[in-house]
Amino acid sequence: MTHQAAALQNYNDEIIKVLDDLYSRREDLNHHIRQDEEDERLQQDSQVLSGKLRRTNESMSQKLAARAAIDRTIAETEAAYDMVCSCLTPMTVCAKDFSLFTIGTFSLRL
Repeated sequence: MTHQAAALQNYNDEIIKVLDDLYSRREDLNHHIRQDEEDERLQQDSQVLSGKLRRTNESMSQKLAARAAIDRTIAETEAAYDMVCSCLTPMTVCAKDFSLFTIGTFSLRL
């Protein structure tokens, strides 16, 4: 019987070693699976952020183009206003000189 008990003990020890090895391999696999899941999540996050960045860049490009158009309009308007003002000054002087003239019974006063 002692021989059978020793054999059973050896089998028991071997089973425990095999189970420990299997537990260890399972933990290694779990670790790799978690890493792969994290990599997949990061890849998805990267795709979402890339989409947001693309939309932000498109929006910013449109806003920059609109601002440039407004800047051109402001510059053109200012230039036109300056031209009108520069033309008005001689006209004002002429109008003051002209107001001194009397046409018939009608007198011009500005």
